[in-house]
Amino acid sequence: PIFDRARELGERVADPATLFYILWGSWAFRLVRCDLGVCHELADRIRQQAELLMTPDWQCEAEFIPAGSWFYAGDFHRALRHATESARLIDPSRGPRHVQGTGQDVRSGTLSYRSLALWSVGAEEQARSAAREAVSVCRELNHAMSLAFALDHAAWSVSLAGEYAEAREVAAEAERLGAEQG
Repeated sequence: PIFDRARELGERVADPATLFYILWGSWAFRLVRCDLGVCHELADRIRQQAELLMTPDWQCEAEFIPAGSWFYAGDFHRALRHATESARLIDPSRGPRHVQGTGQDVRSGTLSYRSLALWSVGAEEQARSAAREAVSVCRELNHAMSLAFALDHAAWSVSLAGEYAEAREVAAEAERLGAEQG
């Protein structure tokens, strides 16, 4: 309900950036509730807003959305396609500008979902590399939420490789980060 009202207000303002962030927040809320049908619809609306904004950083953010949605829907090839496109569009100098609107740097999500999708289609070495890159990028950013997201997904990815000691280390770091941040 709150996101519906926010969307109504965002449409009145007629600012594509504002509406983009409102739709992004609604998508994140629906994703954790596993309402994937709505997530796919929101992905289309988010992409439309990104097209209005006409820069690769917005399109990068818009490609991240279906990467996550399709991953949790079990369509790993489609998730990988969107994550790869999002990664292609990453501009490190512009990515952090969206942190205030989304709560995380797009690179943490894009590379993390890319890693998990790669695992799911059998590309294990590439998956490990993407997981490590996500954590490395987020360490440089010094943004706690982005790093926590990357660490969580890296622990998942490493455990898929059967590297349980490393997975425990990564998960412990995520836990420490959470305790430090409150």
